[in-house]
Amino acid sequence: LALTEVRRLLEELLPEVERPSPKSGHNGDAGAGGDAAEALPASEDRLRCLQQGKARLAEALRSARQAGVGDQELQEAERCRKRLHNAAEDLKGSIRVFCRVRPMMGGREEGETDVTAAVDTTTLSVANGRTKELFMFDSVFLPGTQEEVFEDCRDLVQSALDGYNVTLFAYGQTGAGKTFTM
Repeated sequence: LALTEVRRLLEELLPEVERPSPKSGHNGDAGAGGDAAEALPASEDRLRCLQQGKARLAEALRSARQAGVGDQELQEAERCRKRLHNAAEDLKGSIRVFCRVRPMMGGREEGETDVTAAVDTTTLSVANGRTKELFMFDSVFLPGTQEEVFEDCRDLVQSALDGYNVTLFAYGQTGAGKTFTM
């Protein structure tokens, strides 16, 4: 029964993996001849579809393994899961920028205030004198826990484990927490 479910999912998901995806870069690039405004919803729908398919297939693989189905019989399904995963990662874009702000150190002096504030999960406001500047990122952690940061990076780690090239890069002032975050 578990192997039958895996095969049914493969038949359903393989056409989705094979289908070319609309390109959606951070610069609003819609791909060849497309309109950026039209491509974004299509990309988001495709991303959601790929992620749901990957989750369903991963659960079916887990159930099949628990039922005693051998790895040899599940090889094609595992390849499909990897392809679904990496198609979803490609849709997210090849470069993603996260911002993690370290909390203020203890022992503040009188008059010291935070100059950063999260506007939402992707926007950071930085006070600059009397004005505030907004900066957009793929995700903002203020300060965020290790678990929250990992949750956003876990798919990149999975891609590396699947054999794809991945680079994680931390940038910041000395003592800002780069090593701790990595």
